[in-house]
Order: sequence, then C-alpha cells, then structure tokens
Amino acid sequence: MVSPAPFSEYGGDNQSFAGQPQQLSHNDQLCVHLFEMGFRNAMYADMIIRFHVIPEAHASPDAVALDGFQLKLHRILAVRSPYFARLLDQVELNTEPYQQQIPIVIPIQIQDPNITPEGLLIAAGSLYGSFQLPAIYPRPDDIPSIRAARLRATLAAANLFQIHDLVAAITDQIKNHISSVTVIDYCRFVSQDWGANYATADEIKAAVREYLLKGVGRELGGVVPVWANKEGDGYRELVRLFSDLPYEWLKRIVESKAFEVPTDMERFSFAKEIVQIRSTRNKGSQSSLLAGEENVLLNFGKKSGGSAVTIIRKPPKGSTVNGMVGAGVGGIGDESGYSTDRRVWKAGPNP
Repeated sequence: MVSPAPFSEYGGDNQSFAGQPQQLSHNDQLCVHLFEMGFRNAMYADMIIRFHVIPEAHASPDAVALDGFQLKLHRILAVRSPYFARLLDQVELNTEPYQQQIPIVIPIQIQDPNITPEGLLIAAGSLYGSFQLPAIYPRPDDIPSIRAARLRATLAAANLFQIHDLVAAITDQIKNHISSVTVIDYCRFVSQDWGANYATADEIKAAVREYLLKGVGRELGGVVPVWANKEGDGYRELVRLFSDLPYEWLKRIVESKAFEVPTDMERFSFAKEIVQIRSTRNKGSQSSLLAGEENVLLNFGKKSGGSAVTIIRKPPKGSTVNGMVGAGVGGIGDESGYSTDRRVWKAGPNP
C-alpha cells in the first residue's frame, strides 16, 4: 500500500495532533485518533480496496501507479460512502459469515482516466474527517497546473465513491480556480466522456463557458482592453489559448453574442487567426484528416441569434453528409440559417 501523505503535506499543522491533546476537545481527540491511527497507519483495518486498471480504457500516465494500488479502510467509516456501502452489502449477501476473511479484500476495476492514487487518498481520507481537505484548498506555493490536476483527480475519486459533500466542495474550488492557465485543462476535463458524466459537470461547464465569454479577455487585457492592442502579449495569448480549445467549444464561444468583442469584424479577424494556427499546427496530422478542414464564414445579412461569424468544419474527404460526398461549406452554412450573402475565409497561405 502507498501510505497517505503526511498531514503537513496537505496544509495541516506540521506538529502531530497526538502531541497536543490538551489543545483539543475530547471529540476532536477521537477524530484525530481515527485519522492518525486508522487512516494514516491503517491500524486494525478490516477492509482492503484493491484497484486494477483496464489498460485499453485507462491510458493516462497514472495507470502504472494505480494498477495494484490499495486502500486499507475500516468498514464502520467506509459505509459513509454509498459506493462502499453497496460493495459491503454485496459481500455480506454473497458470503457466509464464517467464510468472510478479515480484512475483506474488494477488487475494483478502474476505467476513468482521471482517477489517480493521490485523488483516491484524499477522497477516502475525507471519510475519516476533514484532515485531508486542505489538499483541495489553495496554498501560496501552488503551481496552477498541478493544483488543477489534483482537483480533477480528487473530483473523479469523490464521484466514484459518491461522497457528495466533497464533490460539492471540489466543484466550488474548480470554479474559482479557472484562469488562462487552467481553463483549457478544465474544458477538456468536462468534454471527455467520463468528466461529462460527473454529478457537477454542468456546473463546471457553465463556469468555463462564462470565463471564456468574458473573464479571459478581462484577465489578459488588464487595464487596457485586450482588443485595443493586437500586437500585445494579452491578445496573442488570447489567440493561442482559443486555438487550443476543442472545436465544439471554439465554435460555441466565438459565435456567441455574449462573447466580449467590440465588433463582428474583429470577431471575424480573431476567428481567422485561430483557424490559421490550428490549420498550420494540424497540417498532415491524422487528427486533422479525421476532423476535416475548418473555415470561417462571415454573414452580411442577419442570423437569428448568435453573431455574424460562423466557424465551420468541412467533413473529411470521402465522408457523406446528407447524401453528399465531401459536403463542404455551402451545405453546412445553409443549415446554420444564413442568407446567401456571405464571405467564406479558408485557412491557408496568404495570397
């Protein structure tokens, strides 16, 4: 078993609670004892959860560390998790009392690529009290990308264990942690199949969307609006960041009337730069061939809702859309509700 990290690593007091009983109430001493002796030292543990990775489903770098990882817990506290409670009920139903081994060993197969040993430790530790929770709160020495990874992993584990109060607390932390450094990771997190099914995925999606529509421009622009200086670092970073968005997010945000941009012509120029970067980056790559060519369309008429700019993706060559092989800009544009008076810009070398 990989032992839980020392309490001090997660932002707690560097001195052991056990050495300061006079400062704690009797109830607090009991809680500290359960956490220190029960969770951290696994004393008299009567339940072992052993995790196994399904290789084809879990391709993350943490798969090796996670395969065979185990938690030593105590059933009386583990049942605070509805997930563990069901597992223990199944064991009791399927095993005669005299056949039950102590500790009970329960194997769990992991498919969710977001789950890590660290996330499992923090989530399981929360069943013994709040001593692990400082791990999800900000610290002065935090590296944003590392903290974001920890929050995502802990949310995944808390969802697996169905620890609802922990899920809510982590979700609030994620929403407050969205920035120009972390937004792409959070966007991809809630766009993947696993992340999209978490209990609070819609909350996180809404926060990411709001940040991309308004917050990121304000953050990168500072005192001077980001659109005022197209050669400035803020604008260049905005273009780079949007070029990393998944296509569906890029399309939804840039086309939205709520996206903070002065004019539709600036929106059009912004979209062109992004698509050009994506085209250059993906040229000849397998992902580009599978996804199809992306273009930007500017409508001179009116469109009900949304802006005058549309980002479109042409189906890959040989694919069929509405009976048309390799259907291109026209077919998709017509379905978007645009008039025939429009301009299509394609990524490629400048004339």
